[in-house]
Amino acid sequence: MEFGIRIDTKSELRTPNSALVSTDTTLTGLVLRRWDQGESDRRLSILTRERGRILATAKGARKGGSRLASVSEPLALTTFQISEGKRSGFITQAQTHAGFSTLRTDYLRLVLALSYAELVSAVSPIESPNEALFDGAVVALKSIETQESPVAAAVWAQVQLMSIEGIEANWTVCTLDGSTLDENPAWLSPMAGGYVSPRQAHEFPDRFPVAAEVLIGLSKIAQLEMPPPRMKYADDALRVLHRFWLHHAGRDLPASEVMLQSLPSSAGSPAS
Repeated sequence: MEFGIRIDTKSELRTPNSALVSTDTTLTGLVLRRWDQGESDRRLSILTRERGRILATAKGARKGGSRLASVSEPLALTTFQISEGKRSGFITQAQTHAGFSTLRTDYLRLVLALSYAELVSAVSPIESPNEALFDGAVVALKSIETQESPVAAAVWAQVQLMSIEGIEANWTVCTLDGSTLDENPAWLSPMAGGYVSPRQAHEFPDRFPVAAEVLIGLSKIAQLEMPPPRMKYADDALRVLHRFWLHHAGRDLPASEVMLQSLPSSAGSPAS
């Protein structure tokens, strides 16, 4: 692979047979989000390799000294054992993998990674196995953690997520009349699925103007197998993508809002 990223997700996450002994279901998962539940529990949204996204409860995870405290934090890459209850699964054992430990030493990289995890949780269906999504998420987070420009890596990761979920946008070709981008600024509409030509734009109340350079950049990065070391107007691209994620998620995305507030001003700073 280019840019020095070589990640064998299956070998990284291989767990010795003796490491976890139980009759419960064993799943390899990435914690996407957590919520407080009851007096001391945590409710988790977990992307697993075997079953897709699941919801599970880590009982007592908020108690001091709980063995489930660290493994129930967002971005924890863990092998879980889940005991199935009548209404929910409960985590009985967990073994943490190397994961993304250095993300938490860099605030910008951390908020970019948390935003990505929030997006996966918002758009991926429950109990729909998708190894490509799981492996893509591991590569995306590792890229945000290690690449020269974490903002460029985050743009690439989000565009790849759109492709995996089948909601990719058309950045330079109007899906309504087939015309190609030929003006600056140009109109975008999440409802329309991307770029809309000037003669079609009035039909979409959610349209908004975007610099043509940003759309061209998004179109190019969508064709890359790995993130580029840098990207012009990467911060502007993330702001554009956010409008599309709001449309697809149908709800607020608080981690993404925090991420956007952490980006530098786009004025006079095309390279990120």
